[in-house]
This record gives sequence, structure tokens and C-alpha cells, in this order.
Amino acid sequence: MAAPGGTLNCEDFSMFQEVLRLMRNIDDRIVHALNTTVPTVSFSAKVDATQTCKQLYDSMIEAHLSRDKAIKACITHTSEVVGQLREARLKNNADIALIKRLRKEQTKLKLMQSELNVEEVVKDRSLKLSLDWIWLFPGTGVWQLGREDSGVGLCTLGSCIGSTMSLS
Repeated sequence: MAAPGGTLNCEDFSMFQEVLRLMRNIDDRIVHALNTTVPTVSFSAKVDATQTCKQLYDSMIEAHLSRDKAIKACITHTSEVVGQLREARLKNNADIALIKRLRKEQTKLKLMQSELNVEEVVKDRSLKLSLDWIWLFPGTGVWQLGREDSGVGLCTLGSCIGSTMSLS
């Protein structure tokens, strides 16, 4: 899932947060998505539940990876700006406007880094809900490997979907 408009605006933090909020729609609505994706007993013969579960899982993982990549790209960009401003401050320590801009960019960098923690919580919550929900419907052909220290995986009767992820 790409950011609306193609890229994430790293310069304006409020716009950065707004785009992330829009990108997190799949996670915010995971229960609704599960309710509409996993078929009831009466519709289980008409719908390939394994395929619909796999598609939901794949779109959720794609959204997680997309947001993680976008956040890390903005952190990298802002870190570079902070580095440049630090170098400029070393050359001209008396420039008050430069010092204020450096502090502003450092604050923005810390806020963006905190978004990585928020993203981890959102991702863990969505995975836990989806794996717990799918566990409730063993007739779908999808089952949970288990919660071991090594991680959790979502599998069909034949093969695993995606990589294993830890739910600490």
C-alpha cells in the first residue's frame, strides 16, 4: 500500500502523521475486514476461505512493509538534514535562526522515530487479532502454528504464508 499521492511528506510532520493515519486504515478496521473476509458456515462452500484469508493477510503485510519503509525513509531524510544543520552550526555558532531550525528538526526526528514504536504496536495488534480470529475458524483450512519464542506464522494445510513474525 503506497502513501496517497505516491510519497510521504517528510518535511511537514503533521502531514506525515495524517498520511500514516490514512495508511493505517487496514489495521484500524481489521475486525471489520475479518468479519467480511472469513465466511460463515453457510457460505463456506461458496467462498475459498483460504484464498480470502491469504489475500487479507498479504494486504496487511504489504501495508505494514510500506509504512515501515516510508517511516524509515523519512527518518533517514530528517537525519541527513539534522547532520547538515549540525555542520552548519559548527561553522556559525552564533546564528540563532540556524540553532532554532536545528532544534526543530531534531524534535521532528524524535517524533518520527517514535512513529516506529507506534507502527510496531499497530502491527502486533493487527497480527494478533487476525491470527486469533483465523484460529477460531479451523474449517477455513488456515491454522496458526502457535506462539513460540521463535514467532508466529499463518499457514494453510500445505504451506506457510509470508514470514514468521514475533508477537512480543
